[in-house]
Amino acid sequence: MNDKLTARSLETIVAIMQDINSRRLKPLMKLQDKLLYNLAALELQIQPLQTHINYSLSHLKNIQYYIDNEGDKIAQLKTKAYTDRLANYLDQWRFHVLSEMGNGIAKCRPLWDVLEGIKLLLCNHFLGNLSGYWFVTFICAIIMIASTPTAHILSLVYKNLSNNEKDANLVSTRSEDPPTEPDQQENWNTPEPPPPPSSEEGWQ
Repeated sequence: MNDKLTARSLETIVAIMQDINSRRLKPLMKLQDKLLYNLAALELQIQPLQTHINYSLSHLKNIQYYIDNEGDKIAQLKTKAYTDRLANYLDQWRFHVLSEMGNGIAKCRPLWDVLEGIKLLLCNHFLGNLSGYWFVTFICAIIMIASTPTAHILSLVYKNLSNNEKDANLVSTRSEDPPTEPDQQENWNTPEPPPPPSSEEGWQ
């Protein structure tokens, strides 16, 4: 009886183990194989990515080194390019304005013609015949004639101010110095007139 019971229990255990092996272990083994395959594929894909990453890092280091050494020159070149571009825009605008004024479209064309005529009249006809020396002499003479009354008025004002200051100083010094002796105070008084002669002395 014992042998039969042991054999049956062993058979049940074997059946259970086979069932576990077929239902549990085989799917797990398949998953393990898939994971190993995927890991191997990922390692194969990581190798070129790793090389690209290393190349990118080295390239970034080179870029950083170049910027640290040549950053000032790059900034100056960019600034110069920007200012040249602005100057080009201003030149284009100036050329446009001058072309519009030259073609007579602008409203200030008659005024421009008048100014141009005055300039030609002064430069070609007036200054050309007299020469610049006489013109400068004439301008200096006009300036001196115009500034002479102003200078005279300013000198009079300054003279009056200096006289007023002197008078104020004299008054202040007199008020600050009192007489030291009573005899000096008497000297400032007017002398008394002499007594009139008597009648007897006059007849003698």
